Amino acid sequence: MLNLLVHRHLFMWQRKVDSMQVRFLPQFNQNFNIKNNNNNNKSHNSTVMPSTLTGLTADTVSFTATPIKPAVISFKEVIADGYSKKIPLYNILGKKFIITLDSIATKLESYGVHFDLEYCEINPVKGLKSYLSKFKRSGEVLDKIRATMYMDDPYDMNILANYILPELRGCGYEIRGLEQGTKKKGKSPIVDFDIRLEGITPKQTEVLEEPLRNLISGPQKSGYEDIQMRLIDTTASPSNQVPHELLILFGKNTAAAKHDESYYVFDIVRELSHMHIMEASEDNVFRSPLKSAKSSFSMIRYQLNANISKPLFYNAKKLDYEHNPAAQIPVQLSDTIAKSLETLMVCLREDTIKYYKAEIAKIDSKEYMPTIKKLIRHSEEFKARKSRHISPDDVAAKKEELIAALKEQRRDDLKTIAEARTRLGETIEKYGEKKPVEAKPE
Repeated sequence: MLNLLVHRHLFMWQRKVDSMQVRFLPQFNQNFNIKNNNNNNKSHNSTVMPSTLTGLTADTVSFTATPIKPAVISFKEVIADGYSKKIPLYNILGKKFIITLDSIATKLESYGVHFDLEYCEINPVKGLKSYLSKFKRSGEVLDKIRATMYMDDPYDMNILANYILPELRGCGYEIRGLEQGTKKKGKSPIVDFDIRLEGITPKQTEVLEEPLRNLISGPQKSGYEDIQMRLIDTTASPSNQVPHELLILFGKNTAAAKHDESYYVFDIVRELSHMHIMEASEDNVFRSPLKSAKSSFSMIRYQLNANISKPLFYNAKKLDYEHNPAAQIPVQLSDTIAKSLETLMVCLREDTIKYYKAEIAKIDSKEYMPTIKKLIRHSEEFKARKSRHISPDDVAAKKEELIAALKEQRRDDLKTIAEARTRLGETIEKYGEKKPVEAKPE
């Protein structure tokens, strides 16, 4: 973790960001951003403060004899404001998209293509909270507009190649990366298309055009399968050509399984995986708090995937694709596994506290002094001054800065764990063993 902090400091200094007194990296607080949707809801699923400008305080124009205070706006607020202003446009584009898909599905119904207009109308545009959460994690959000289509047989690439894609293109929608003007000199564009089906073969996909036939990644570790593509509305003006995500699933049962798995499993695993401690470089200490924390997280992810995610998607596929309800398997957390998950979450919290305690203590150690001095020498403030001497005050200030950063990360991680434990409680409540109700004596 300290090495990670050092690299971040050096990167910022090389960009001369310190001299500008503004950070442009989206370093939001790592708050666990889980929406409390109930299971029946069919909806899809460090603030950076720029320094105030004080150079013209004495000459600031004011009709009240009071200097005007410059506004302090966080990076998060800037991003949120920009997205909020575009939501009305995205709603228009999203409405057009789902109406187009509904029309195409109606036309191709005899080929086993279906579209749930009521389901997709609920939330065709990613909400602000969901957008900010994904932006914080990835820095880029490509599913602002999204919809889901069903195929009786997604393995039949002939229907996709000769019917669905031509219909989409006839309505002005092209796969992102294939639209005109995307190919640059000496560079091939990234084609936003992915076949994530179990057991799909090159023989089955050869009916697709190049390069689509080779874009196969297979199912996710959770057992989730689909065909994913992002489309561009080529009829829109260049400024409005935002990606439209289309997922092709086996059917409504798969869509329902996706919703439940996202809430009761995926949200927990995703947020825990993005904790600061999970980004720390592995150490060579046997049974260190860092290794123990990462091991606890891995076991939580494994147990949730094995006992909830995979059975959910397995059952949905049996219903939608194979039409075999008799092949259903239990989706359940035994009492033993439920208790194990609760214990692992406690261990994760304890190891996280131990880890940060050790990292903070490391900053005061003699072994870390060369790193402290290196950080000071690379600072813009040090480069700008005449004296090349590093004083005890310089060292103390840098240590204080690094310790403050670690304490903030510790607060973020502990809050994430607390939120995850709450959501895990809901998961156990839904999928834990149900004890039989004892009959009351008459």
